[in-house]
Amino acid sequence: MAIYVPDWQLYNAAKDGDIERMRTALSNGADINWRNPRTLNRTSLHEAAFNNRSDAVQWLLSKGAGIDSRASMSCILNDTHIITT
Repeated sequence: MAIYVPDWQLYNAAKDGDIERMRTALSNGADINWRNPRTLNRTSLHEAAFNNRSDAVQWLLSKGAGIDSRASMSCILNDTHIITT
């Protein structure tokens, strides 16, 4: 499976909580629900949640990130906490 560069950029920006880079990656064609095969199919939303980047999580959700993506971990977001298991 080839990795499309904007997908990778979005994933890494989400991990860092960098919304401006996330915005750029989406405008360059990134798939907001892309699953990274190198990290057991985690998405940008998983990565933002795992790294406690609540602003990035909220931004991804506002842009349509799927909350039902399956990966090796699950994430729960409420008003004040991100819980990963």
